[in-house]
Amino acid sequence: MSEIAATASTASTTSEEMTIGYEQLLATLDQLDVEELATIMDRASTLLKKAIGKVPLKKKGTGVVPPQLEQNHEWVRYVLGDARLNGWESFEMSSTKTDKSTGEKIVEVVTMAGSVEREDKNVFADTGKEFTQKDAMSYSKLLKDRKDELYQTFLEEYSMQAGPKKDAIEKVVVKKTSAELEQEKAAKAAEKEREKAEKAAEKAREKAEKDAVKKPEKKVLLIPVKRERSQSPAPGSSETATAATAEVLTPQKKIAVKKPMAPVKAARPEVDPFVAEKGDLKQWEWNGKVYVRDGENYVWAWNEEEDDTGDFQGRYNYKLDAMEDCEEPITEEDE
Repeated sequence: MSEIAATASTASTTSEEMTIGYEQLLATLDQLDVEELATIMDRASTLLKKAIGKVPLKKKGTGVVPPQLEQNHEWVRYVLGDARLNGWESFEMSSTKTDKSTGEKIVEVVTMAGSVEREDKNVFADTGKEFTQKDAMSYSKLLKDRKDELYQTFLEEYSMQAGPKKDAIEKVVVKKTSAELEQEKAAKAAEKEREKAEKAAEKAREKAEKDAVKKPEKKVLLIPVKRERSQSPAPGSSETATAATAEVLTPQKKIAVKKPMAPVKAARPEVDPFVAEKGDLKQWEWNGKVYVRDGENYVWAWNEEEDDTGDFQGRYNYKLDAMEDCEEPITEEDE
């Protein structure tokens, strides 16, 4: 390891113990080899975790990644970073397009050149362009299919961060004969009939109880007997006033019953949460399906089996939450 890397790896978090400044450290990174850069990244990651209290940093502007695509999403990001840092070999990029006039699907295979280092960065040998997210999607599939050493390294690091996978639930195989199966069906049918009879009996019992409550009880008839008539109270007396008051009916207030309000649908954010840089493609889920979307809202289908982009879908309008028809944009590879 060079003296520069040793000095940088032993630098502490206090300014009094640092032997070189921030700008000097950045300027020396280009002079280090892979092992020295890895040592510095390892040390910086440890210091960063201590500084933020081991709270994982939240990703910004990557859209919503479904859990089943999380590992593949991280693998593509890993390949993108490794290719820009260490370069790449020649690989094939395939894309499927549909002829609008005939409906025929056409698969285009483009051979991408390997990388060369120019002006301290890796670019395509033939075009001089940098490695993009779309390139990483195709290149990562090549490395994954051939079980490249880089893919094995990624799996080890990813399993350490994601934690151990849950043990698969062992399947229990129960063998039956056709006769046993018919017996089970008959038993289930008899059970349903029994439950049906019990429900009918319960309803009949409840109905009988309600009918018994509705029937009025037999009243005892009162027979008047002859008696001397009592003297009527004088007009204006308290008894007359009380009797007159009793005849006044108290008006009943009407109780207004409010109808339950329909649930309010949660409002969508005013600003589209999806963010991607121009030229980069991000996996994006819409209406329960996974697509690939770029920074200008052009959308392609995502072929999970091929692990690659599919047919062009159109341009997404966030305000209308709709996919609008348009011509497929010309990419750098098409030019």
